Amino acid sequence: MMSGYPSALEVLAKEQQAGRLHIHPVVINAEGEILTDAARQQIAAAFGCPVSNYYGSSEAVGLTFECKHHQFHVNSDWYLLEPVDEHDRPVPPGQLSYAVLVTNLANRVQPIIRYKMGDRVTIGPDPCPCGSPFPVMRVIGRTDEILPLAIVTVAEETPGVYSCQLIQTEPLKLKVRLAVKEAEEEQGVWNALRTRLAAYLAGQGVVNAVIESAPEPPQLHPKSGKFQQVWSEVKQCSSAGLLMGSSRHGQRYDR
Repeated sequence: MMSGYPSALEVLAKEQQAGRLHIHPVVINAEGEILTDAARQQIAAAFGCPVSNYYGSSEAVGLTFECKHHQFHVNSDWYLLEPVDEHDRPVPPGQLSYAVLVTNLANRVQPIIRYKMGDRVTIGPDPCPCGSPFPVMRVIGRTDEILPLAIVTVAEETPGVYSCQLIQTEPLKLKVRLAVKEAEEEQGVWNALRTRLAAYLAGQGVVNAVIESAPEPPQLHPKSGKFQQVWSEVKQCSSAGLLMGSSRHGQRYDR
């Protein structure tokens, strides 16, 4: 089985089709980003195997499963999922939520109660044609806009990097908060990281991006205390920029 972000799986599919990659998975599982129908078809054709999809988080690993109709079903015997508005009030089936609250009904070691995930979802008002009694959920996107997670792998695999955060400050500008393993190697690590990020973005068709170093080190979120690796401060921008747009192509789910 091969598992990964759809944006990374698409790159591997192109390599397979070009004859530069020779692997034969039995099934492929896409996770962490929206899987479009076009991407699913391309990946399945390249590797000749089914492509499944998954939605969940580190706090709710088994939150959903995908049926044969490519619908997400909530595993409601293990998790309580509450779609809510911006004031954490419940929204009815068929209405788009602002966020979701998740309670883990099975974790007795560290209970997760009404954990807020920033994804916007709609609970289907009607049963799924597959016959499953579990609720159907459609994931629309996040209340914030996120860079594709595949770019994090490029940064994390740079030798000497201890920790980093990637922040899009303008449509074609990326700010990097960096912590290195050895202080005396910081400049060399930064040069290598910037080169690798530029090469990755160029491979995605973004050849004029500005990548700059932030004066501050990586930081935890001031409210949640979580460590967020990538995000965008840009609300509107062209699809040709770094941000993949509000359609959620290439964006991540909460995790």
